[in-house]
Amino acid sequence: MRLLVCGPRNLDASALPAMCDALLRVLTLRPLSADSVMAHGAARGGDFLWEEALGLACETRPELWVPIRRMPAKWRLPDGTTDRGAGPKRNQRMLEQVRRTYWLAAHWSEEPDTPGTADMVRRLRGAEVPGEVVIVPRPAPVEPSARQRALWRQP
Repeated sequence: MRLLVCGPRNLDASALPAMCDALLRVLTLRPLSADSVMAHGAARGGDFLWEEALGLACETRPELWVPIRRMPAKWRLPDGTTDRGAGPKRNQRMLEQVRRTYWLAAHWSEEPDTPGTADMVRRLRGAEVPGEVVIVPRPAPVEPSARQRALWRQP
């Protein structure tokens, strides 16, 4: 089982029960082998929540543990500038390198609308990799700090 997982950065712990259930179901139904792995893009939010969900799932089913492969985007270019296309490039790299057999995307709608998750799901579906979107609760909006509000008001 070579599992690729993803989810939006603003996902919170309210998503864990659904993510944990999905992992238990998929890892139980699909054969594990010596090269089994769960890979993700190492972004805050959904990606690391998948790691937490795996840990929770394995509290009751330790035999389902699979190694984790983090594949972060390379946002900094050699000249110090930011590569604004780093996320999609990382998604393509994951698609090519993981030799995935299944994917799970955590999102609050069947058609993800957050840029990174939508891009990854589009690539996986285009490559005809079997997988599914795990429906999770929409995270509560976060109030901006006073500093953020002040920055937004500046011309």
